[in-house]
Amino acid sequence: MTEVETGSMSRRPPPVPRRLWLVFTVLTLGQFMALLDTTAVNVSLPAIQRELHMSQVSLSWVSNAYLVTLGACLLVAGRLGDLLGRKQVFIAGLGVFTLASLLCG
Repeated sequence: MTEVETGSMSRRPPPVPRRLWLVFTVLTLGQFMALLDTTAVNVSLPAIQRELHMSQVSLSWVSNAYLVTLGACLLVAGRLGDLLGRKQVFIAGLGVFTLASLLCG
C-alpha cells in the first residue's frame, strides 16, 4: 500500500513536549545574553579608545582579549559540565553572568 492509500499523509506530527520548549527557551535566552554582552563590548569601544588614547590597531586587542577570555571560559565550563553535570554548570554560569552584568551595568 502507498502512503496515500493508508492515509499517513494526512496525519499530524506528534506535539512537541512542553519540556522541550522550556529547554529551547532557556538556551535561546543564554545565547541572547552572550550576544548582548558582545554588543556591549563593541558599543563601548569608542569610549575605551577616547579615554585610554588608543590607536585603532590597539583597540582591536580589546575585542580579541574579550573573545579569547570567553573561549577560555567556555572550555573550562565544558570540562566542569562533564565533571559536575551540564545542567548545573549551565545554570550556575547563567547566574554568574547575569549577576556580573547587573553589577557592571
